[in-house]
Amino acid sequence: MPDLDATWSQDLSTTPSGDLALVDDIALTEQRIIRRLLTNPGDYLWHPEYGAGLPRYIGQAVPPSTIEMAVMAQILQEQTVARSPAPKVTARIAPDQISLTINYWSATSGAPQLLEFDVS
Repeated sequence: MPDLDATWSQDLSTTPSGDLALVDDIALTEQRIIRRLLTNPGDYLWHPEYGAGLPRYIGQAVPPSTIEMAVMAQILQEQTVARSPAPKVTARIAPDQISLTINYWSATSGAPQLLEFDVS
């Protein structure tokens, strides 16, 4: 089912005709994963467990495994991320940024997916 094209920290996208743009399948899954990982736990009043709050780890002395476990716990709550085979998360930490590589399988198509992005 499509949803609005709402990339994190950007305005809603529009089509050439001026309508609100929609995304589905892989693009929607990626939007949802990024939103979930960047949202602070407790920011959604009725869903206090939602979100990994990754920006709070920037500049902190935490091992990559802590971030990888937080990411894994959150992305497995997305219905469109397959549980098997299990996703693989790799976090690289720099003083001012976290780089993530997430290999997962789509629960809808069964195809392997790669999502890479930086949190700064």
